[in-house]
Amino acid sequence: MVTRALFCFLYILLFCALSAKAGDVDLLISFKNRLPNPNMLSDWNHMRGVCQFRGVTCKNGHVSSLMIRGRPLKADFSSVSAYVLSLPNLETLTLHSTNLTGSISGSANCAVRLKELDISSNNLRGSVSDAASLAASCPSLQSLNLSHNSIGWPFYNSSPIHPQLKILDMSYNKIATDKDLQWLFSKIGLLQHLDLSNNYIQGNMPRLTNCTSLQQLDLSANQLFGTIPAGTFSGTLGASI
Repeated sequence: MVTRALFCFLYILLFCALSAKAGDVDLLISFKNRLPNPNMLSDWNHMRGVCQFRGVTCKNGHVSSLMIRGRPLKADFSSVSAYVLSLPNLETLTLHSTNLTGSISGSANCAVRLKELDISSNNLRGSVSDAASLAASCPSLQSLNLSHNSIGWPFYNSSPIHPQLKILDMSYNKIATDKDLQWLFSKIGLLQHLDLSNNYIQGNMPRLTNCTSLQQLDLSANQLFGTIPAGTFSGTLGASI
């Protein structure tokens, strides 16, 4: 009886492990099949283990990291959100310069373990508050890189910046109004690094009062003018304007 019970227990463990790995494969294959040209990821197939897929790194047999750079996937961000960000053990995701399109608005279906998200140098649209909403949908996210995109639509809500987020890079986008800057400054939370350089931000420099954790702020190559209020950068170790 003990031997049979042990066999059943081991069988259940094996079934759960295989099911979890199959889940990773199914999510990545579903993402691949929604690309305009699935052959861009021709080595992603059921004949190979998921840990052998291009760009994939595993921990304990599960996908923990995915890094793809410079391949024209031309995926819509909704596919990234639905399939890639849903990988349950994903910790880091880099899709740099992969011709991602679409809007970042709407809540992402984000893995609870994701800490770093780099979707820079693409063709993504959205607002500053959409970026905050994206970060808020990833409960463990610490670093979000949205640089070199087309972020800058008017915002329509007041989503807070997720308290876990430490690094936010939205340089080289289309942020244009001082209202975006005022909103960010009021919602800065526990950010340590904020890069808004090379945008089109116009207007007076607002006061930055909630910055006890901020260590680096870059506002260079914008169109800010006027007198910087006294104490604006108090507590900030580095500031470029």
